[in-house]
Amino acid sequence: MRNCEFLCECAFLKNLEEEADLVDLFKTLYCLGDFSRCARHALALAHGREMVSDDILPNEAELVSLFAFRLSAPLC
Repeated sequence: MRNCEFLCECAFLKNLEEEADLVDLFKTLYCLGDFSRCARHALALAHGREMVSDDILPNEAELVSLFAFRLSAPLC
């Protein structure tokens, strides 16, 4: 089973490190094996890790889709 390439540097998980049970749950759901469902992972792949805000949740795919659309839309 492959791990997400951003797992060790994930600011979201680092911010939760005092909540070990919650971190383990998020890792199981989004970081280990099938991390394609992770909104943070998708945004990092599409636009670079620096574009992923620390407070975006792994399950916020709709927010990430809106953000990605705004990045690709012309300004004028």
